[in-house]
Amino acid sequence: MLAVGYPSVKAWHRRPGVPMVSYQEEMRGSIGRVLKVDRTWDQDNKIWPTITVDVHWRGGMSGGPVFNESGEVVGIVSRGIDAQDQSQGWSTALWLEPMPYNESIYGPIDPTNPGWIVGWGACNEKSAIELFQTREAAEAFSRQTAAGLTVKKISMRHPVRFQPYRPAARTAFV
Repeated sequence: MLAVGYPSVKAWHRRPGVPMVSYQEEMRGSIGRVLKVDRTWDQDNKIWPTITVDVHWRGGMSGGPVFNESGEVVGIVSRGIDAQDQSQGWSTALWLEPMPYNESIYGPIDPTNPGWIVGWGACNEKSAIELFQTREAAEAFSRQTAAGLTVKKISMRHPVRFQPYRPAARTAFV
């Protein structure tokens, strides 16, 4: 596992009496082995699935991504240690894999195709013309723009931008 974070941000005035401040960030990476995987998930009691690793993730790395050997993000750093406390022999991350897919939380992320998003496409016989978050918006667009467009739930490689449907403002395909 590789965790990446910014445990240290330093700030200082460049010259006395001058309001300009300079900042310096230190990006850190920390590699470790998995000691334990806990699939327990109880949202009501704030218990989340975790990965425990055998390294010291410094304080300030919380919220950083955790990568597996394939380079995929599999977790988020949740507990490290302070630089002064080296007695703790482990750190933990929120493990993303066992969390159930919930469209109201994850929105258009396609849970079966990493890097893809899902939505409602206004399509001709060959391809998608536009992608919308709702079926209603795609249907309204199809009625207003061209005969022969059909509306289908589709998945497309990200980055794709959802198009807002504004009948008065939209006169051509983008």
